Amino acid sequence: MSTDPAVEAARKAWEQSSPLRPFDPEESPEYWMVLAAREALKSSRLRTASMIWWPR
Repeated sequence: MSTDPAVEAARKAWEQSSPLRPFDPEESPEYWMVLAAREALKSSRLRTASMIWWPR
């Protein structure tokens, strides 16, 4: 299993919400949000990503 902190955090959230199902990163919304945020940081589009993922 990956030691990526983002994956670990998503897995913990998954286990709390779906303890009877094995963790699947591809089905975890937290995992995809973290990936999107990370890509946004890489491409310097954090403002756009924050408006998409965290509307306020």
